[in-house]
Amino acid sequence: MTEYVDSSFKMNIMEAQFTQLSSYRLPFPPDISIAVDIAFGQHPDTWIGIAHRMHDENNYYLFAVDGQANYKVFSITSDRSVANPSYSVDTLFTSYVPQLADQNFSINNIRVDMVGNRFEFFANNILLTSLEMNNISQGGIGLVGWTTDNPDVITFNNLKVYDYDERVMPKEADCVLVENAIETDVSNPDLRINSLGALGIDSNVLMSVQPDDLSVVFSARTLEPDNLIVMSRLTSPNGNVLYDIQSSPEDECSNNKYYSGSCGAEGEINLQFPSNPKHPLLHGDYKIELYSMGQPICDAATI
Repeated sequence: MTEYVDSSFKMNIMEAQFTQLSSYRLPFPPDISIAVDIAFGQHPDTWIGIAHRMHDENNYYLFAVDGQANYKVFSITSDRSVANPSYSVDTLFTSYVPQLADQNFSINNIRVDMVGNRFEFFANNILLTSLEMNNISQGGIGLVGWTTDNPDVITFNNLKVYDYDERVMPKEADCVLVENAIETDVSNPDLRINSLGALGIDSNVLMSVQPDDLSVVFSARTLEPDNLIVMSRLTSPNGNVLYDIQSSPEDECSNNKYYSGSCGAEGEINLQFPSNPKHPLLHGDYKIELYSMGQPICDAATI
């Protein structure tokens, strides 16, 4: 059951293991910023979220948080068969917000910015992560709650939708790593700069390598110079794990046969590929998994 109470939107989910979606049947442009204040009920394992790019109630993206500062991004799709539809729920990203995990129910605002196939996700004005998603190009919005072990009551308030160009980035997530990147590309035809933008406190980056690339540098930075950036995992285009913070020997962080640089650095991280001619670049996408401790990664690029 949903009801409006004192200008807020209350969602009374009267069953355990139940998902409730309330959509806005209004036309929305594809490139927007959505933000809403949220209030949890009694149970920290209840999830609250924003559905976006809703084609219909069976095809949309979902960004959701729980009362323990965990968050997930989903893609919900169906084959759109009327008689016997089949559904697919894919988890595109999952993590938690260490800055907000000391006590339950600390998240009180969530936000999604989207332009084209790029999406940025926020909690309490902290940029959590950015993703590229291509399944759904446009659609509406909705508010979502789902329970796990217990029924619960949650509240949404102060929903705001802006054109993407009118959004305001938190200052901690707004910086420039490479000045005048376009001019540099034009004046140096052998140099290709791919600006990745703000990544957040957690990110999976695809570093694309072309067949004629001889070397690539990956760089990322935070606004303040004393925030630690860590590469937790590096995977090659053929699927081989080149570095894993959980299983690789400790000295491979800064003495790795596949890259030069360190897997962790304060303020800015720089990794150069390859570090050894015996291990040349492979063309395709390298996957770099990163996190920052403190402020989010506010800009990144490959050169």
